[in-house]
This record gives sequence, C-alpha cells and structure tokens, in this order.
Amino acid sequence: MDYNEIKDEGLCLMAKSGDNLAYNILEERYKGLILNSIRSIFVFNARKGANREDFFQEARLGFLNAVRNYNATTPFSSFAKLCVNSAVISAIRKNNKKGSEILNYSISLSAEEDDNIEKSELVISSIIDPETDYIRKEDFKETTKKVKDVLSDLEFKILEQYLKGKNYLEIAKIVNKNEKAIDNAIQRIRKKIKNIL
Repeated sequence: MDYNEIKDEGLCLMAKSGDNLAYNILEERYKGLILNSIRSIFVFNARKGANREDFFQEARLGFLNAVRNYNATTPFSSFAKLCVNSAVISAIRKNNKKGSEILNYSISLSAEEDDNIEKSELVISSIIDPETDYIRKEDFKETTKKVKDVLSDLEFKILEQYLKGKNYLEIAKIVNKNEKAIDNAIQRIRKKIKNIL
C-alpha cells in the first residue's frame, strides 16, 4: 500500500488506529501548518522571552490532538488548523504572565490592504471580548504601518512570504534573490521590528 496516495482523512483514521507510519506521513504533510502557526510569534517576540521550541512542541501536540479527535465531519485540514492554532494560543496564554502581551504581537502582517483583517489572523477573535478585539485590530493597523515604514519594499515582501510559511529557498525564488540574501534580510527585518515594538 502506498501511503502517499492516501488522502489526509484516510491517513488520520489509520493513525487513530495505531498506524505510526500513517501518522508520520500525515504530520510531514502538515509540517508547514505547524511551523507557520508559531512563526509570526517570533518575528514580533524576539525580546519577550518566549521559547520557540516550546511553542513548536505545543503546536505538534495540537496536531496530535487533531488526529486523535478527528470525526470525519469536516475536512481534516480545517480541523487540524483549528486544533494547532488553539494549542498555540493556549501556550501563549500560559507563557504570558501579563495577560495577552505576546498574543497582541503574534498577528500576521500578510493581509492585503483590501482584505478583511480576520482572514489573515489566527482564530483569536473568538477568545477575546469585542473591545479587546477592536483595540487589537487598531493595533494591527498601526503595527503594519510602522513595519511598512521601516522596511524596504523587498524586505516587506520577504516578511509577507515568511509569515505565509515559505522557506528561504521558496522566498528566494519568489523575489529572485539567493538564500543567503533572504537570511540576511530576515535578520535585518527582526532587528528593525524589535526596534519599533
């Protein structure tokens, strides 16, 4: 049996019944989702003391939870995204003794100006009150403007791709630069963002 030809839902059911190979293949397929769920936290959280590996493990546990609790009523990809993002948000809350400081800095900057902000964010609005949600959206707009002001057009394009979960090679192809240039740009981006936040 070729596991690579099996759909996610089928692999999930096999993994639930104890097939470790099915789980490993499924997790590999969703590695980008898992990494992307924590990526924006660390663009903005360089000086706030969060441990990337801890959040990565929480995201993986969220994925494991998705596999264990999947009931085949929705596409697995949607359910997995919800579980992973919920696990990361819970980890942020546990890690953050001052309320939602890290959460406030974990928004994505990959929204287009015409897009609804909600389209580019994690499933956050359902866990905070309307007043906080409004303030967060205003902070998002202000933060996006600050970031756009300090980054070059190329750096902002690289940041958008990075927050979408692209790796250095993929970003390099999109912006027609080499991987080392992308790495250098991301280091500059982190420094610039750290200085404005």
